[in-house]
Amino acid sequence: MLLEENDFSVEIERLSAANAEGVRTYKSAGCVKISIQPLSDNDIAIHGGVYSRSYKAYARHGAVIKETDRITIKEENPAKVPGGEYSVKSLQSFSFRSVSHLKFFLERPEKTA
Repeated sequence: MLLEENDFSVEIERLSAANAEGVRTYKSAGCVKISIQPLSDNDIAIHGGVYSRSYKAYARHGAVIKETDRITIKEENPAKVPGGEYSVKSLQSFSFRSVSHLKFFLERPEKTA
C-alpha cells in the first residue's frame, strides 16, 4: 500500500471557480504526504491513463484530497516523478486490516505549444 521510502509532501489546490471559457481558478488547500507509483500497462488500459503522464498515488485516510483538485509536485522528489501540476482522478477509499488509505490517479496535462 503506502511505500514509506517514496512518501513526500505535495501542495494541493482546490478548484474554486470556472468561467464560461473554461478558465479555472484554484486556491491552496494545504499540503499532504503521498506515495506515487507509475501506472502499470494494465492500470492504463483500465483507467484510461496516458503512458508517462499518469501515476497511481496513495494518501492516508482523512487527507484533504478531492477529485477535482490539482496537485503540484516539486522537481526533486523521492519517487522521481516529473515535477509540475497534476489532476486528481478516480479517488477511492480503501481499508485493509488496520490500514485505511486513499487511492487516486494523477495525470499531468498534455503540454501545448
